[in-house]
Amino acid sequence: MNRADRIRRVVPGAAAGLVAELATLPATEVDLIVAALRQARRDALQQEANRKRQRKADDRKHGNVDESELTGRNLRMLRSQGARAVTSLDALSGLVEARQTIDDRIDTAARQLRAEYSDVEIARVIGVTSAAVGQRYGTRTSRKDPAAVVSPDSSDLETGIAAGQRRAQQGIPNYNPRPGGGQ
Repeated sequence: MNRADRIRRVVPGAAAGLVAELATLPATEVDLIVAALRQARRDALQQEANRKRQRKADDRKHGNVDESELTGRNLRMLRSQGARAVTSLDALSGLVEARQTIDDRIDTAARQLRAEYSDVEIARVIGVTSAAVGQRYGTRTSRKDPAAVVSPDSSDLETGIAAGQRRAQQGIPNYNPRPGGGQ
């Protein structure tokens, strides 16, 4: 390998005139230049690695999270767990536990997000209808107060049935927005 080739390998993309001029120098000088360029490249890579490490440490310190990276990592872990689950009951048990935890977290997040977002927006993210969001997470009395989101329970159902029976006794027809009465 001649001097010009050595220089091109160390400094890819260097102008042909510069490579030719450096190649005319004595071999010892070219060796020094090549060694200096290699060390400069190593130093630059180390500095970039330190900068990246510091950025990550600062992000952790200040609570900055890249949701797409976090989601990607979690999905990779779940896929790996799923691959192990076909051969191990312990791995399958871990997947079931993860599913239950995920469902609980989705429920908690959806309830809290209803104070800021519409049921339609939440339904689009979860993958259900807005009516399903209302049924699952209760009725909303105010978008401003997250504590105003009321969970459905059996007393709500009983109250609704009792109200329907009172209307029937008074001869008031039940309201049904569907054509044909929904009977």
